Parts: sequence; C-alpha cells; structure tokens
Amino acid sequence: MKQSWIKLGKVFCPCGQNDLLYTHATNPVAEHLSQNRYRVYFSSRDKHNRGQIASIEIEIENQTVKVCENTLRHVLSHGKNGYFDDNGVTVTGFLHRNSKIYLYYLGWNLCRTIPFRNSIGLAVSEDNGVSFSRYSVAPIVDRNSFDPISLSYPFIMNDNETFRMWYGSCEEWNGNSNCDYFFSIKYAESNDGINWIRTNKIAIKCNRALEDAIARPHITKDSDKYRMWYSKKKGLNYSIGYAESNNGSEWERLDINCCINVSDSGWDSEMIEYPYIFDHEGFRYMLYNGNDYGKTGFGIAVLE
Repeated sequence: MKQSWIKLGKVFCPCGQNDLLYTHATNPVAEHLSQNRYRVYFSSRDKHNRGQIASIEIEIENQTVKVCENTLRHVLSHGKNGYFDDNGVTVTGFLHRNSKIYLYYLGWNLCRTIPFRNSIGLAVSEDNGVSFSRYSVAPIVDRNSFDPISLSYPFIMNDNETFRMWYGSCEEWNGNSNCDYFFSIKYAESNDGINWIRTNKIAIKCNRALEDAIARPHITKDSDKYRMWYSKKKGLNYSIGYAESNNGSEWERLDINCCINVSDSGWDSEMIEYPYIFDHEGFRYMLYNGNDYGKTGFGIAVLE
C-alpha cells in the first residue's frame, strides 16, 4: 500500500544562536515528554564545523507544530583530540532503560586515505535528559572483521528485552571522495544495549547500480509487521526509501510505496533524508532533513 506523506513545513533551523550550535539541525529524533510536547534531539555544527548534539522542544496539536520558547540547549560535545569522536558527534536514537536514557550517537574521525571513519558511541542520562555523559571514551561498536571500514547511523529497539540494532556498514571505498563508497544496512543483537553480537547479516543491501549508500534506518514494530524507512543516496543527493518485514530480520524493499519527494522550491527542494517516525494523537509523523544534509534544518510530515 502506498504511503502519501503531507508536508507540514520546516520546524527549526539554527541561525548562529551561539558558537556551538551555529549551523545544521541534522538527524532529528523525537522523545515524547508529556501530552503534546516532545523533545527533539538533533546534530548541529559549531563554528569550526565539528558536530555537536543539541535539543529543542516542540508541541504538536491538530497537526500544527510550534517550537517552544527558550528550550534550545547543548547536549553533548565532540570528543577530545585523538578520540573516536574528536571531529563530531551525530545523534542516532535513544532508549529508556533502568530509569536512564541511553543516547546513541555516531562519532566522527577525519582521515587521510578516505574522508572519514565513523564508530557508534553511547551517552547516558540519569536525570531524565537534563544532562548526558559518555558511557565510555571509546565506542561501543567499532570496526571489526565484518565491518572493517566504517559504520553509520544505527537504529536500536528494545524488542521484548532483546536489543536489536540495524546499522550502516561500509562495504567498499573505491576512492578518496564522499561518493566513492558503498554502504548497506546490517543487523546485530544485544542483551543489554551496550555489548553487541554481529554476524554480518545484511538487512538492506545497497543496489550498486542505483545507489551508493543506504543509511539512517528507522524501524517501527506495528501490529501486523515491522516497517523501515531509510535514506538512499546516489551521488550527492538523498531520497527516502521504505521496506517491510514480518520478523525484523528479512526485509522486502518497497521504495515505490513511500510517497514523499523533494519540493518544487525551498529548503527541501534538492534532497530529503534522515527520516524519524513517531505516532501522536492517532497520526503518524515523520521528521526529516532537506537540502545540504541538514544545513537547512528539519521539517515534519504527516501520513495521509
């Protein structure tokens, strides 16, 4: 069945509010706080173009979205020189676990032979999201024999006390530019959300004839099946794809069923990417980014 998404407009874009949250609002992630109020975590850039994690609060009522005043705040900084996240941190998702919030993120390193290398890190809040600290100065998921080059945005779900992760893995890097790689989505499991067992299982395979990368999956477990939305990249531009599964392990790609495309003009007229799906008041919403990988901010759409 085709999904027709109705765009409700751009929600937020940093405009140099301070040196840490200077540009970008990438990879928005929505946490329900109370009634119509949500906290949206996102990744920003500082004046030196290093990734930071920030948050802002919004209210959604009758399919109208407004940003709550004086709620923009800095959440997590890039790491120290030499660490896996010294060039930036990008939020990917969160879990509530044992009265704590686990905030998963991607740590960035710049490289010489390839432009970057990424690993998966974890920050933890024990005060309901007021503050976060790193679980470890090292990544919780790094390169290994199954994922030897680089990782990308994971989605993590607590599914009946089995922690399930769908994450991006670089299969090959043929040159030294941002368009010379191929990323597919792989699958892993954990008993605690921290220590992960990887078996090299591919959930969504990159079709090299049509795309360079499949990235930033978001999965819902509905009453009838699992559903996945993801970004697919060809050249410099992203679009949004879609897949379905009966068990969360074996997936059927149904990209044609996800009907949300670029606009004729404006902030999302060149690309759309990084979808995050959540349900509110009987409607299904999608947060997403537009042009220039989040430099123009994030917007929201509702499923018709």
